[in-house]
Amino acid sequence: MLAFVTQKLPERLNTWKEIAGYLGVSTRTAQKWEKQRGLPVQRMEGERGRVWAETAEISKWLEQISFRDAHRNSRSAIPKVWVGLASTALLAAFVVLAVRWMEESPTPYEHIVDSRSLIVRDRSGWVVGRHSFDDPMLVTAYQPSVRHQRVWSGDLNGDGRTETLFTYYPETLETKGTKLYLFDDGVDQLWEFAPGEVISAGERTFSSAYFIENFLLRDLDNDGLQEILLSSHHFYDYPNQFVILEGLTGDMLGSYWHSGFLPYLDTMDLDGDDVDEILLGGVNNGRRAATLVVLDAGHVSGASRQPEGDSHQLRIEPLDTEKAVVFFSQTCINELKEVHNYVAGVRSLGNRIEVHVAEKGPGHEVIYTLGTDLKVKDVNISVPLRNLHKELESAGELDHSLSPDEINALKEITIHTP
Repeated sequence: MLAFVTQKLPERLNTWKEIAGYLGVSTRTAQKWEKQRGLPVQRMEGERGRVWAETAEISKWLEQISFRDAHRNSRSAIPKVWVGLASTALLAAFVVLAVRWMEESPTPYEHIVDSRSLIVRDRSGWVVGRHSFDDPMLVTAYQPSVRHQRVWSGDLNGDGRTETLFTYYPETLETKGTKLYLFDDGVDQLWEFAPGEVISAGERTFSSAYFIENFLLRDLDNDGLQEILLSSHHFYDYPNQFVILEGLTGDMLGSYWHSGFLPYLDTMDLDGDDVDEILLGGVNNGRRAATLVVLDAGHVSGASRQPEGDSHQLRIEPLDTEKAVVFFSQTCINELKEVHNYVAGVRSLGNRIEVHVAEKGPGHEVIYTLGTDLKVKDVNISVPLRNLHKELESAGELDHSLSPDEINALKEITIHTP
């Protein structure tokens, strides 16, 4: 239900917040409209970044916008009641409401995956669109229990419309691999990206069939447009490919290869230059160690360097392109029960990094707190891992109790800085 309140409107708006509030959109959207749609905004002389706008000019600008052009290709129609408005004041008010309505709806909130289709529904339950694929999909890859991101919907380019990123997992992924798609708000395809390529390590040659493990979106260069950080690995094991994609086109901006797998992603400004570094968590197969890789977002290339003679070394140049690589020690439980430990979660938390290292499957973890220098600030043992230690003691498989000294020894991590 729409309601109107009679009040005197301001003649001048002095901040981006006031301008966005008047339009009924977010500050970011208002700034995008200035660049892309000619929103009349003025800048004060000698005061960098300070803006102002006349409400009369904005109202005139709004009246000149065609609803159909502002929301072209939308599957929704503007209510016919708006067409009959005669009062200029009421028309301006309805334009503002219409812009808000168009920005927020249809906004997909539910994604349904059947054997061959992606179906997107809006808040009201209406089907916004459907995209069908040639091959049946591996529907288990989209279960709610999956820890990594498979589908994302939002305003990717700041135009007030909703795009959808979708990872396509066919049942034939062992031969055809997986793909990342970008769809518009009508679920029409804008671009697709297939990770992987044929590469070799030692005497092995890997096909180009890769499994997309995880992705996230970040504005790495602070230009208001988001890039896509995508991690995938060979469908069976290693190697892992990490790429940065340009959000609007899907063009690859950088590619880094790793002899293991790196499914956990985040970003954080480690050196205080207002540009985030990329954090990748997983395992290095050759070193059999949980691994945190730090990349410079502007120089993503090459491959990891393995120990001398390691058959996992990829035939890709250059090597040592990381800003840093961290290797985490194994606990006694991991040495007894597993081949290696692995990073099972990475989170940037202000001025620190939280890294979860799984020692015997998810939940049985050592939780590290690292500073921006990557040095250990704190180590905690999860309750399931503590309980497992006691069970192994009782069964005679371990000959000692978990002591503070043993926990403290886990702080001895290896930091490699090429």
